[in-house]
Amino acid sequence: MPPEDKDAAAAAPADAANTEAEAAPAAAAPAEEAPAADAAPAPVIIIKKIIDDDGEILKAAQQIIIGNMHGHPVPLIIEAARVCISHHVQPSFAELFDALRK
Repeated sequence: MPPEDKDAAAAAPADAANTEAEAAPAAAAPAEEAPAADAAPAPVIIIKKIIDDDGEILKAAQQIIIGNMHGHPVPLIIEAARVCISHHVQPSFAELFDALRK
């Protein structure tokens, strides 16, 4: 083996060790930054919730329109629309039908 190849072979493992040592902190850095990137600011979460709640109203209206077009009974249509609403704001079955009777 020529002297140049011996020097290159001896330097290669040292370069590989340096590369691995440099790569290890780089691999650990994104793991530390990931939770910070996933956390959304509070105003963004509030706006997203408002948009989702508005979407639920539209889904309930869609259920009412489609059920009426298919000729389903009104109590079934109302129940299908009620189920589309989030549980924390969803009226109970009794509340809904008491309001319909009035």
